[in-house]
Amino acid sequence: MVLVLHVSASMAQGFGPVDSARAVVENAQSASSDLYDFDIYAHPNTSVQFSSSVDSMFVAGAAFVRGPSGVKRARPIVESSAYLAIKLLLVGLACLWAFFFDDKQWRRVAIVYSCYILVPPVSYDYKLVLLLVPLMLLLRSGAKTRVELAIAVSLALALIPKAYWYLGDSPTSTTTVLGPLTILLVLLLCLGSGIADRIRNDGIEATPGSEDRLASAPDGDPTGRP
Repeated sequence: MVLVLHVSASMAQGFGPVDSARAVVENAQSASSDLYDFDIYAHPNTSVQFSSSVDSMFVAGAAFVRGPSGVKRARPIVESSAYLAIKLLLVGLACLWAFFFDDKQWRRVAIVYSCYILVPPVSYDYKLVLLLVPLMLLLRSGAKTRVELAIAVSLALALIPKAYWYLGDSPTSTTTVLGPLTILLVLLLCLGSGIADRIRNDGIEATPGSEDRLASAPDGDPTGRP
């Protein structure tokens, strides 16, 4: 359609209304080109169109909200040393918690794989297959609480396509924003439920007679209730 209008306007050059229409088409083409050029990178030479990383989420989100000007502001942030240091610190703390303090295998795997997908400048969609591992482990152990059910649903949602709307003429879609947000939800739910379980178990162990209650409790009940 744009090509037809462009050719028609060229053939009728000099006619006022047609010249105005041609100017509108050229402006639309220029704006679309700008969106594509500025949206295609999170870091130099790293495409974001099919990525599930936090960096890509910031850049694509800025493109959706503010267009090229938003991307110009977002890229220096994700390329800064301070941003990288904060990101690595938070991920390091999350992985340390998973390795040394979390007592559920599926939750440890979910935390580590979520960090592995979110941290790089770009994480292409094929990496999402890793989330099948914690999902299968969770389903095998049985989702016994509402939080575990919410984590299972979030893991499943992270695996489905979410390209509901595209940015201009570029191949970047809403999946670049919704994908990382879903994985972040998985990560926060796993960390929150793990910390809550740890606090609950430490409180039970500090209560007199807790060992007898735990020994007589049904399997999978950390509260010690018969």
